[in-house]
Amino acid sequence: MLSTDFFCRDVCAVGGDGSSRTTGENGVLANLGVLSAVGLVACTESLWPDVAIGLLIVCVFLQSAWGIFQEAVGQPTTGVEAV
Repeated sequence: MLSTDFFCRDVCAVGGDGSSRTTGENGVLANLGVLSAVGLVACTESLWPDVAIGLLIVCVFLQSAWGIFQEAVGQPTTGVEAV
């Protein structure tokens, strides 16, 4: 799964837009976060590392989504007629 994210990140960097690249990078970060959480939960025998890293992943994705939303709002809407 992690190798697929790296591949998608490279493909998006060549032919995709900025939002595609951001999404691919977020996928890599999320997978690394999940792997880190697994290790920390195993070492500490507590579920709190999983919760903390999960919240960090949510924050990263929400920040990315907000950026994509702001970029989309600024795009022209040519060819779309209002009803």
